[in-house]
Amino acid sequence: MTNDKKEISAKKEQRLKKKKNRKKSKNDTSQIISQVLRLEIPIEDMNDEFVVIDGFDDGLLLVQDTNEQVPNGDVWTFRMVDRKLDEEWKINQVIPNSADLIGYDYSSGYYFLLFDNVSRYRDYKVLVIDVRGEKSVFQEFSLPFQIDLHYFEALDQGILLVGEYNYRPVALVHDIVSGKPKVLPGFYNHNERVFDLVMDEETKSFSIVLAERMRNGKYTNRIKSFTFDGLLIQENLINPGEELNLVDGTTTNFGNGVQYMVGTYSRKSSLFSRGIYISKFSNGQQRFLKDYNYGDLRNFFNYRGERASGRIYRKVARKRGRGKEPKFSYRLYIHDIVEKGDLNIVIAEAFYAKYSSSTGTNYYGRGYSPYYRTNSTTLPSQRAFLGYKFTHAIVCAFDSKGNIVWDNSFKTNDITSYNLEESVAVNVQGERAVIMYLDDNLIKSQVVQGDDVEEGKTYNPIKLLNNGDKLKSRDSSVKGLKSWYDNNLYSFGVQKIKNKGFPKKERMRRVFYINKIQFDSTPVEKNELRISSTR
Repeated sequence: MTNDKKEISAKKEQRLKKKKNRKKSKNDTSQIISQVLRLEIPIEDMNDEFVVIDGFDDGLLLVQDTNEQVPNGDVWTFRMVDRKLDEEWKINQVIPNSADLIGYDYSSGYYFLLFDNVSRYRDYKVLVIDVRGEKSVFQEFSLPFQIDLHYFEALDQGILLVGEYNYRPVALVHDIVSGKPKVLPGFYNHNERVFDLVMDEETKSFSIVLAERMRNGKYTNRIKSFTFDGLLIQENLINPGEELNLVDGTTTNFGNGVQYMVGTYSRKSSLFSRGIYISKFSNGQQRFLKDYNYGDLRNFFNYRGERASGRIYRKVARKRGRGKEPKFSYRLYIHDIVEKGDLNIVIAEAFYAKYSSSTGTNYYGRGYSPYYRTNSTTLPSQRAFLGYKFTHAIVCAFDSKGNIVWDNSFKTNDITSYNLEESVAVNVQGERAVIMYLDDNLIKSQVVQGDDVEEGKTYNPIKLLNNGDKLKSRDSSVKGLKSWYDNNLYSFGVQKIKNKGFPKKERMRRVFYINKIQFDSTPVEKNELRISSTR
């Protein structure tokens, strides 16, 4: 064989080896993540609807609208399961046909479910169930005005409703004991829009974030903090200067007089941001506001792949060398800030809104914003909203001085949602962050250690209950993967499963499932299936 032929053969063998390794890496399962328990609830009626309410250490409340009709409404089943997914109790409750479930939450040993009245827009019902299933209250109440509800949260003895009335922000606390609502002061400003709500169970307080239009036409954020009783204890207004337009933001809990605000910014009044900012308030005084262009982050563009991201970083370096700021346009959905010691860890998901025209041409546009009220219902009739397409998630850690300690990213380009909501679950332990999301029947994950990737993208199929179980189909509209407590998460959904080893009448089953998921820094063997069921 000639030297040329040997060289061609060696290159071909190298290409085949790389292709084999890429294929193998795409099918790798995680060494850290394991599915340890599974619960199945048989579904008899195809129209049954399920909701899972997280009670943290107390367990999970499973809510099932059975569609079983009785004279006064539909029968709903409530199941309480503990951390081992063992059923502790089950009760039935008749819910009127006129009531729609619009919100739910958990606080201090009680589950709260909020229903509106489809025929009377100012009337609501709240169902309160304690974790032991021994006591429940089903209370009706009316608000003084109709509200476009954005947020619903449970308090110790009441509920918090935050939204808009006549395109102006409003907030109310409804006391369960007295049955009376209380309108919180300092709202109803036509220059403001509700942007976020952050609860703090430890201090029994909450903070409402508002987008506020400034005289120069740009936007900033105002943060109002209240006690659970509705008393105003702090109000902070970020001064962004003349250059920055604050696109969005969220805040830390109000503790020891210190509060941090993190979000994205642009240079003009635009939805599309250029970077991330962090601001600190101490005893009502703004101590600093620091902004970081996306080009300042070490791993922001890694989702593009090694070659493409390398080109971007070289382009950033050239622009910096000429004294110019790199210009990037992204929309980020910001999660709540995770406080870990002296670090404020920010999780965000980059996305764009996707539309199509009647001619089939795809293009991109804007979705809902607190100050640009242009959602799919107000677009020209030839445009059809196709959902929000997510590209990647980022995790960024700031110290108490607002400096970036580390950052990382995770590609999520197969997520599309019709609602702007958290698609990825992130569990942070020190500098380690485990990032996961559910795609079809796969748990996709990545483990990062500060700026480094400890475990690359892995693919864990949802574990089924029995040997011989085969997944036939799933309901794509009912699925989720959520953080639970400590190092535990749970996934849920509706599946149709076949098992040829069962008697003929039992071979096909349709179930609502919950799988408990754990991650452990001590790797487990790949073939170890630590999965069981309680029933």
